[in-house]
Amino acid sequence: MLSPGEIAQIKMEIERLEKLYKECHDEGMQKRITAWIEEEKQKLASASNPSCPICLKPCPPEDRITDTFGRTMHRKCYRASRISKHD
Repeated sequence: MLSPGEIAQIKMEIERLEKLYKECHDEGMQKRITAWIEEEKQKLASASNPSCPICLKPCPPEDRITDTFGRTMHRKCYRASRISKHD
């Protein structure tokens, strides 16, 4: 879980990268900056949405379930894990 200070740092980094993107005119560099921005946004999303132990992606509240071990995961990942255990 990220601290409020870490969340603030990530938000500042996103703002800095967005400003850099606007100032950059090189297409290749813009693609790299876009990837960095997305990476930072994923960090921010993981602060409020725990990662699914099956697919490792963040679990938004509307799509999460807690298994018998107390792990938070996507509903579809939970169903898939239950099905694979019965095969």
